[in-house]
Amino acid sequence: PLAPVPNCYLAPLVRNADCERLHVFDGDAFGLNEFHQETSGKKACLDEMRRTEGDTFVYSVGRCEVWRCLSREALRASAGPGSEAVRVSLADYTGRHLTAAPDGGLRFQSGSLETQGRFHYIENEDGTISLRSLFGKFITAKPGGSVLGEADLIDDWEKFEVMHHDQGSLSLRTFHGQFLSAAADGALGGAGGAGPAGAAVRFVLTNHTYPEEPPPADGRARWSWVFSELCNYQEPLGGVQGKEPRRPVFVKLWEWNYVDIAKECQEYLGPNGVDAVQLSPVVEHVLGSQWWTKYQPVSYGLDTRSGTKEEFQR
Repeated sequence: PLAPVPNCYLAPLVRNADCERLHVFDGDAFGLNEFHQETSGKKACLDEMRRTEGDTFVYSVGRCEVWRCLSREALRASAGPGSEAVRVSLADYTGRHLTAAPDGGLRFQSGSLETQGRFHYIENEDGTISLRSLFGKFITAKPGGSVLGEADLIDDWEKFEVMHHDQGSLSLRTFHGQFLSAAADGALGGAGGAGPAGAAVRFVLTNHTYPEEPPPADGRARWSWVFSELCNYQEPLGGVQGKEPRRPVFVKLWEWNYVDIAKECQEYLGPNGVDAVQLSPVVEHVLGSQWWTKYQPVSYGLDTRSGTKEEFQR
């Protein structure tokens, strides 16, 4: 079965290291249909997203952007201008990149840098730094030398002291006095000792923060929608970085016929930003022996007092 792709209610995605923009499509196929609605263009954009193996698309009239985001946290961090997170990668002495796994595992892996190999670089007020994976978890160093990407908040175990060396390398000392160290098999752990003398505790940090793209050359503002497999239905938060509370409005047109529903959608609900309406079958009163009034559907088919199948499709 196909994964649902709900409306995220997020600000349009910006180019950074959290999400990758796979393709951009322009043309009439993504424009308004014969009823001056965006539904056909959104469906065409959804088809392109699935064809190109993305997980997110940003739609505006006449334009379709297909994106791939590593996680829900990465998607939200990419929503809207003003994404202040610095994104870095960490390479060991053999050139392997530190890579995060969804279960919190951390290993140095060979090959090209994957999205999972980028981390948010956070400078703390006490001069230490913290690293958060794009899965939304902070790297935490435990007293016994275990290092995992599993913390939800920054505390002492998630803070590292940076020690710079010649030729651009650095070492990271944990709260417990150990240094982050890369083992021969790629495992990340904490190593003791008086100082960062060995190559295993020296790393190269690369900044992957991208400058935000300028607005369109024509200067026109585009109303955009963000749809993603990583979102839930009726998200309580949206907007920039997914931090703005939403106050959704629900409209139910009880016992309306299809022609009147279409007119209401075209003339009022659509222009005022309503995404969809729920069609409920016409019901009629059934008087029973109980004191309350009961209702039952006249028909669950599409040939009822609501109208015909053709009117419903139109």
